[in-house]
Amino acid sequence: MARVEVASPAKVLAVEWASAGVRVNALTPGCGEADLAASLAATGRPGLAAPRSRTPSSRLGGPGDIANLALFLPTDVRADITGQVMVSDGGRTADGFGITVTAAGQ
Repeated sequence: MARVEVASPAKVLAVEWASAGVRVNALTPGCGEADLAASLAATGRPGLAAPRSRTPSSRLGGPGDIANLALFLPTDVRADITGQVMVSDGGRTADGFGITVTAAGQ
């Protein structure tokens, strides 16, 4: 499912239910280490060094990271967080997946 398909309902429901004290957020895991390791192993290309080097935090994350975020969101520590899509990917999507685009001839 695309992130926009998750983001729109989360935002709409957050606005509709906010007055009732209901918070709605969405969690979208990135490509975690377990997923990426399995994918690389299937192609015969071992190692996670290259994907990690293109991730701003040098961490790809895993199920535990999503679980911790899921446990944090319903707490009252930050009861003002609603209508957000939390992406757990070590900053890969914020950085354009580590892809640098340059104009031709540069």
